[in-house]
Amino acid sequence: MSMKAGLFRFGRFKRHLPVIESSGLPPDASRGSSTSLTAAASTVQSKPDSVSMASTLENLPLTTDEIREECPRLRVLVVGKTGAGKSSLISHAFGVTVESIAHGKRGKCDINDEIISAENPCFVLHDSMGFEHGDTVNLDLALKFLKDGTEESKPLMDRLHIPTADDRVFETGDEKFLKAASAYAVPVIIVFTQFDKLCGSIYRRLPPKERNNAKSEERAEEKFEEICLEELKPLLLRDKRLCYARTSGLTEGVNAKPDRKSMDDLIQSTQRLVEDCFPGVTGLVSAMAQRASVKTKIDGAFGIGMKKHWRKLASSVVFADRKLETCLNTVHFEVTASWNFHDPNELLRSPNFIEKIRKLAQFVTPDSNEAKMWFPTMANIQSVVGWAMGLAPPIAVVAIPAVAAVSVSALFIRFMANIYQRSPKILRCFMGYIVDLTLILEQIFRVTLSKSSSPLTEPDIEAAFESYVNSGLGNVHREIREFVKDESFTKIARGDDVAEKIRNLIYKYSPSLNGVRS
Repeated sequence: MSMKAGLFRFGRFKRHLPVIESSGLPPDASRGSSTSLTAAASTVQSKPDSVSMASTLENLPLTTDEIREECPRLRVLVVGKTGAGKSSLISHAFGVTVESIAHGKRGKCDINDEIISAENPCFVLHDSMGFEHGDTVNLDLALKFLKDGTEESKPLMDRLHIPTADDRVFETGDEKFLKAASAYAVPVIIVFTQFDKLCGSIYRRLPPKERNNAKSEERAEEKFEEICLEELKPLLLRDKRLCYARTSGLTEGVNAKPDRKSMDDLIQSTQRLVEDCFPGVTGLVSAMAQRASVKTKIDGAFGIGMKKHWRKLASSVVFADRKLETCLNTVHFEVTASWNFHDPNELLRSPNFIEKIRKLAQFVTPDSNEAKMWFPTMANIQSVVGWAMGLAPPIAVVAIPAVAAVSVSALFIRFMANIYQRSPKILRCFMGYIVDLTLILEQIFRVTLSKSSSPLTEPDIEAAFESYVNSGLGNVHREIREFVKDESFTKIARGDDVAEKIRNLIYKYSPSLNGVRS
């Protein structure tokens, strides 16, 4: 039976940047064997180039730029034997092609070389090989890499203790590496790869009458507990910041079909560990870098928004003396940057895409009695307008053609020329803009997951826009209007619950999260 294991590790280097490691177990899990490891480390990075803008739209300094000024990217060290699924793991976790992170001849790596993929500028990769029995060269290089990168670090977790019995999951070299990682304050996630191969092996060994996926998965769970988790249990009980995950479908190169749930679980576990061990911007950069978990993306975008702009949307302090259009542009660029799509043509920053979001935000902005003034030429689709504004019950008809035909109202254009101030209209506008934009980006994320590292396209955006408008738009706007009524605005403005309401709406109407928050 074949199963491999991997490790994600996070370390704190000179500028509090995260490190990731992944590793693999031996080809025959039924006998037990050595583990290949992956370690993540961070070092001082040069200041990243500012993201160029596809348009000349004015905006304020972005929080995302400030975050990456302090922590430009994740530095990932991956250590493991050939065939453990290292490249596929990195490829699907960060949304890049295997070729863009391929390094030299197969099985030959220099741990000091930096591998940077143009498809995702938020991380840099270092590659090393596993620690074969009796071969100390790779181990020494990896230990030196950890030492050099963590000389100024402070302890973030207790020392790890790896089992030393023979014929087990970890080889002696792996143990030394893990102990060194613990000494250098590198928390650990152990990633077991190729669970699908273990299931397949068990399936083939079952009597013909018992062969079914449910039975093989049940037996695989038992074997996984026996050969992989038994040695980990004492460590997991001893150290709450040590955890594990497993993945499937990562060994077929360009044809790999990863189990999305297991990848999502891996990313969320990793994210929790990073945030616990590196409070501050490191967790936000980690959320930006990953491209496998929509929850982590949404939480990261919320965290970035809360650092400066979202917390005081109900007041005029954060955007004082600025035109509404400038403020909306800032929100737009900041939210889209936090999702870190592979968007070389800057479609998400284009005037065309910005106008799409403004079309939606304009529906929730005016007071109910002003709606007819804002949309005087839309009598023929008044039911759609009422639905999109949240003034009427959802309708059964397909609304996207009508909504797509709506232009940005002349009154909304004039409205955006005003200075940001404390008012129900402005608060509704910004809440609607943030929620609509975030939920559309989630739809884009879902569309692009199946495309791996391919660049974002206009059809991707159109499909996401259509899917969102035909789902929860009317309900979202209705809830915003209920939350920001004229008579309740004074109370809301004094509180700090506007951003939390935004987050609740995103979670409630997210098709991926189904309203569940942890």
